[in-house]
Amino acid sequence: GTSMASPHVAGLAALIASRTAAPRSFARVQAIEACMIATADPLAGGAPFFGRGRINAQRATTESCPGL
Repeated sequence: GTSMASPHVAGLAALIASRTAAPRSFARVQAIEACMIATADPLAGGAPFFGRGRINAQRATTESCPGL
C-alpha cells in the first residue's frame, strides 16, 4: 500500500507544482494538496479504508486548481 503510493503522490505533487513558477510557500503546499484531493477519484468504502480516494494525475494536471 503506502510504500507504492508515496512515490506516486510525490510525483503528482511535483507535476502540479511544475504548472506554475510561483515561489515555495506553505500556502502553495496547501494548494497542491487541495488540488490532489479535489481531483481524486472516490473509491467505494470511503475514508476509513481508502483515505481521500485514488489520485487522478490527468485531472490534477489539466483541471483548474485554485491557489496555483
